[in-house]
Amino acid sequence: MTATFPQNRAEKKRCRSVLKILLPILWFTVVFLACIDSAHANFSNRSPYHIIISSPDDLNYLVHMGADIDRVSGHMVYAYLSPFERDLLQSMLFPITSVPDLEKTAHLLYHGKRIKADEPALYYPTYDQLTTMLADFALSYPVLCHVSSIGQSVQGRDLWAVTISDNAEDREAEPVVSLVSTLHGNEPVGTVLLVELIRYLLENYNTDPRIQSLVDNHDIRIVPLANPDGYEAGSRYNASGLDLNRNFPDPSEQSDDRFDSDEGRAPETLALMAWIMDRPAAVSANFHTGSQLVNYPLDYTLTPSPDDALFQHMSLAYASNNPTIPGSSYESGIVRGAVWYIITGGLQDWAYLGSSELHVTVELSTIKYPDPSELNTHWDNNRESLLAYLETSDTGIGGKILDADTGEPLTAWIRITGNSHYVFTDPQTGYYMRVLLPGNYSVTAGADGYLPKTVEDVSATGDSVSACDFLLDRGNDPTNVAPIVSNWPKRNDMTGIADETSNGGGCFIGVSL
Repeated sequence: MTATFPQNRAEKKRCRSVLKILLPILWFTVVFLACIDSAHANFSNRSPYHIIISSPDDLNYLVHMGADIDRVSGHMVYAYLSPFERDLLQSMLFPITSVPDLEKTAHLLYHGKRIKADEPALYYPTYDQLTTMLADFALSYPVLCHVSSIGQSVQGRDLWAVTISDNAEDREAEPVVSLVSTLHGNEPVGTVLLVELIRYLLENYNTDPRIQSLVDNHDIRIVPLANPDGYEAGSRYNASGLDLNRNFPDPSEQSDDRFDSDEGRAPETLALMAWIMDRPAAVSANFHTGSQLVNYPLDYTLTPSPDDALFQHMSLAYASNNPTIPGSSYESGIVRGAVWYIITGGLQDWAYLGSSELHVTVELSTIKYPDPSELNTHWDNNRESLLAYLETSDTGIGGKILDADTGEPLTAWIRITGNSHYVFTDPQTGYYMRVLLPGNYSVTAGADGYLPKTVEDVSATGDSVSACDFLLDRGNDPTNVAPIVSNWPKRNDMTGIADETSNGGGCFIGVSL
């Protein structure tokens, strides 16, 4: 169609009159739609702020008021605040400064855009591009790679889970390791690195004995993008305005949550909970940006977990193989979560207490959303760390727990004498894996409706899994009246979970000033 323009003064005058009417309407419409788009993209009324604290009591107050704390560095707290929280802190004379949303700007500049289409440089794929990448992996490596949806986001996007193993569609009696990234949609580096890890494992399987051993002897389960709506919008939050890494059941003393509480959970959170509970991993991790360190449980209390020394060993396996992490403000680049700052409702505490996983949080970059030109360097810096961390699942005790009469696999637990943390079997195979530091251990196995059995002096080495199978006889366990189903802190309305699994909750001060 060819545009025609007014040819005389009268027509031009009529056009100007119409424009005087239409332009304000058009302007209002554009602004209105922009506001809708902005609210839609942010998903939350929270904005980033720097807050100066002068004492641990200040941090305590921020936690209790519900500020969404992102990180703490000395006296500086970086947090996302609602307008009400901002005004309240200002009225209390907290030094508070609004900071630019650099991640939103980076998202507009970098999301889905390659530096050059013909170069192999890494980039931040769109959700659709990511979906295509994962489908291509499954198509190219059908034996080694299986891709499935574990649920959908608020806006209906699939949460893709990738399984890599020598028989990826089979459930085998071998250690499970799992990796999850981008619970915060504006922290996308982990998504890129996990996709690259998938590619690396598949492409090097036939040529690298180390990779072949990892793939043949483990079920490697990866959710590279846990918050697809937030990722597509460049928002920390999901499309309902929830921080997914504060949305898991809360183990603190102030909470009434059970480990499987679903009230108030986002669909993304519920999908991850179901995926993890279906097959808890021996070793697992989730990935963020905003700092460079490895953070291990517990997040919700200063009381160390029963596996504190083991968590330090595992965290060092990651941090020591990364040339940049050990230079962080914490010794060797690792820190117990609550010593950094306390949160409740995080994935790592829930995975450890609710599902028995040994789970850590890796902070990959001090810049949350770095320029794509830096992604290849991040991959080079983290590749060995990822492999070494996965290999921590190869130190400890593993085996099957079966019915002594039928040989059928049991939904069972094992426990190390002197350590209150239970590990559970895969009910379909009866297999368990209990990662341990080198030493000799007494191991007890049990199941609902079966008599427990203990094996003394089982040796765990630093470079292999020591086999320890159990055949259990039917009978009533005199020490556990109700089934043991998690490591969740004991509540008044819960029975069957050992008292010593309670970590007490309480103190909300974790920062050293």
